[in-house]
Amino acid sequence: MQKIQQVLEILENHKNLLPGDDEQAKNKFYVGLGQEVDQLSKRTPEDRRQASLIAVDAAKTFAQIGVAGIIALGAFTQYGLTNNWGAFSIVCLALAGLATVWSLQHGMRVISTAARRGEGREGSSDVPWSTLALKNNLGLQGLAGLVALVLFVLAIAASSWSSPLRQGFGITLPNGTELSSPAESVTATGQWSKLEIRDKGGTIVQLPSVPKGQIESIKVEDQ
Repeated sequence: MQKIQQVLEILENHKNLLPGDDEQAKNKFYVGLGQEVDQLSKRTPEDRRQASLIAVDAAKTFAQIGVAGIIALGAFTQYGLTNNWGAFSIVCLALAGLATVWSLQHGMRVISTAARRGEGREGSSDVPWSTLALKNNLGLQGLAGLVALVLFVLAIAASSWSSPLRQGFGITLPNGTELSSPAESVTATGQWSKLEIRDKGGTIVQLPSVPKGQIESIKVEDQ
């Protein structure tokens, strides 16, 4: 601290060498420099160490959330492929997974940078405990996590439009008329001598004939 004061005294005696077009600008620069030095002098090495540990703990927390997010995204992707969520939703889920991996990568960089600086293997001539060396990767980790969250929300929102439950049923009458129903199920009521329910793969079920004078109903719904 004494050496810093000596430097400030030297600068005060040689203000003409400081940046600035006139004496007022040079004085302003000197006062501002003195304020910054005063603020730095109030921070002990332990304060900087605690700040760095807080940054590392934040990176660890984000990383744990990221690992859980990757597992959840894998489950949602499998479910979406099984239930025809549509290409847009699947692509959003895939991009969300990549963004999560990107977030994990920067989180690991935060932890490794802090460890290397603490041991002196990196930045040996700088202050060992400093959040300045961590802030870029920590910020990118948070940004990547936010991107992954936005993509996940887009995937879920888009799935409601592409899901078969949203599309409903298409119905073609014997005369060729095509109808559609947005409902999740349809019910057919009437009398028939033969009735088959088929999908694109073939016959699902054959229903027995309905005796004359009786009415039967069947319900077809999406599962």
